[in-house]
Amino acid sequence: MIGSGAVNLIKSLDRSFASALLKLFPEHHSLICFLFHGLFTSRQEILRGEADPQQRLTVEDFRHIIDYCLGRGYRIVSPVDVLHGLDIDGKYVLLTFDDGYYSSMRALPVLGEFGAPATFFISTNFVQNNRCFWWDVLWRESAGIGRSETEIHREAEQLKSQTNESIEALLTARLGERAFLPVGDLDRPMTVAELRDFAREKAVNLGNHTLDHAILTNYGAEAAAAQIIESQQALADMTGERPIAIAWPNGDYSDAVISAARAAGLRLGVTTEPRKNYLPLSEDSLMRLGRFTPIGGRGRRSLERQIDLSRSDVTLRRIVRRPRR
Repeated sequence: MIGSGAVNLIKSLDRSFASALLKLFPEHHSLICFLFHGLFTSRQEILRGEADPQQRLTVEDFRHIIDYCLGRGYRIVSPVDVLHGLDIDGKYVLLTFDDGYYSSMRALPVLGEFGAPATFFISTNFVQNNRCFWWDVLWRESAGIGRSETEIHREAEQLKSQTNESIEALLTARLGERAFLPVGDLDRPMTVAELRDFAREKAVNLGNHTLDHAILTNYGAEAAAAQIIESQQALADMTGERPIAIAWPNGDYSDAVISAARAAGLRLGVTTEPRKNYLPLSEDSLMRLGRFTPIGGRGRRSLERQIDLSRSDVTLRRIVRRPRR
């Protein structure tokens, strides 16, 4: 078993040598999916501590990612494009935003500049109730009393073994109900009116992210199905659209969860598994698409290395993880 130190070293080496490996081993044609959450306007805004900084990506970082992908021959596509079938001789990118943050609306001018679509997966109860996501509450309140980022994220990972209702009840008991009230535009979801207007934008495709950002494998079969079905209906009520794509909260899914999503009319599902999706895509793979999560805060060159790593078919990590016969 490889230790965490060795894994981190391999990751660092992979990022450093990704561009060189692409020259030696040309990439296979594929669909690459990228995951985003909210976008910041500046590094200073990240430091305000109003919300979990997560990926630490600014609007300009997002713009550079799109520009870099297009410059390497990729075409930005929508879920409809994917379901209609992608040319196996092409290279494609699917841009996705999870949760329904107000700050994800900052992507619109960039998408308009490039004429690119993106898919925004909405956790509908947060929009309808104007309520903060629990991980932002945990971050804001914990950072405010001096807890380290490592401590906060360790607790967040432990909480993810529970249902959303249980997590919110625990944090409410500790911090009070007022902790779930947004403090600004960084930690709040869109309003119903904002989402309705947002859905009309040419670049916008809406997706299902369950009612409560429910990690579906923590729920029984009926409760998991209800999270999907009722979110579909809520999006239809708010925007007139019934999505065809779902992002599995926390990337967790099962065969039963996929069956429930298909029964609700969903035909494309994205995970948080960092891998390419090779063409042609099978019906099964369409519900289990891998996604890469870019991390900002380290400059443009770091972003480019991360994108190159997502493009490369040969990486040290894959070689080390390859099962022995």
